[in-house]
Amino acid sequence: MQDAVGETANGTAIDVKGLSHLSMQVTGTFSGTVTFEATVDASNWASVQVYNIATGAVSTTATAAGIYTCGVSGLYQVRARVSGWVSGSITVTGFAINEPAHLLATLPLAANSGVDIGDVDILTINSVAPQFDDTDKVAVSLYGKETAAGDTALVASKHGELVSVSARHWHQHEGDMFTAHIDNTVTNIGEMTVIAFNTPAAGEIHVWFQATSTHTADLYLYENTSIDVDEGTDLTVLNRNRSVTTPTSLLSTIETTPEVGKVTSYNEGQAATANITTTTELDHAPIIGGSGPKALGGVADEAFGYVLAASQQYAVMMVAGTNDDATHHLKVLWIEG
Repeated sequence: MQDAVGETANGTAIDVKGLSHLSMQVTGTFSGTVTFEATVDASNWASVQVYNIATGAVSTTATAAGIYTCGVSGLYQVRARVSGWVSGSITVTGFAINEPAHLLATLPLAANSGVDIGDVDILTINSVAPQFDDTDKVAVSLYGKETAAGDTALVASKHGELVSVSARHWHQHEGDMFTAHIDNTVTNIGEMTVIAFNTPAAGEIHVWFQATSTHTADLYLYENTSIDVDEGTDLTVLNRNRSVTTPTSLLSTIETTPEVGKVTSYNEGQAATANITTTTELDHAPIIGGSGPKALGGVADEAFGYVLAASQQYAVMMVAGTNDDATHHLKVLWIEG
């Protein structure tokens, strides 16, 4: 592409039609600038971003020897134009290949890089929260347990779109959740088993509710509830990841001033005294007793999951559907982000 050039020069363009990746090695002892450019019509040239594999920097130019790579799908030619020359000689060698796209790509990115992956510009990989710029640019990072700088970003292809995968969701099936549960015996139709809590003013709560009953019951999820204080029992919240001591940010409903790190349960008597008033019914699932289609060994179950709004009071409620003595088991599991 350039052969020991000692002046400004366009050089020889490399044909990349039908290919996907191009690597260019700049060699020589020189003081000058190489500008990387591409064309579709073989006449008009535009700058193209390249990735320095040694430093992780992304730029349209090079002022030092090194290997620079870029994607070339849909392009016709690429050139390494010596746009500025002061002294020495510059050589640029190109190598292009066609490599099929992978479903999952692991991208080790430097902080504040600008690697362009299709329609998503990965702007920042760092040790804090992802940073957003405008509507078509988003920063992603796969955080480790210690959220250390230099983490790897995982980007998966879904229907032609790139989707980031956060560590919290990646580990959710490995026990990286908080949980609390209640077992309660009811004896009459309409008696309730309830878990209620307040969500914090900031942060995101991804929650799953699981319920089983030995007899027919109904499972409800309510938002914007009203519950009298000084009733109910605060449950012990467990972190299922037993090697991490991070506390939950959910708040109880039992006190006038809700206590952080607690959720509150109610049996039928406590629920009646607490005068639980429901406003927005988010979900309802019948739990079919006996030999119905949901029965598992005589115990029927149901579950659903939600992303909850901030600064709201929620109640997940099981209501007995018969006058039989029945055992309710109600469990809440959640991830905080």
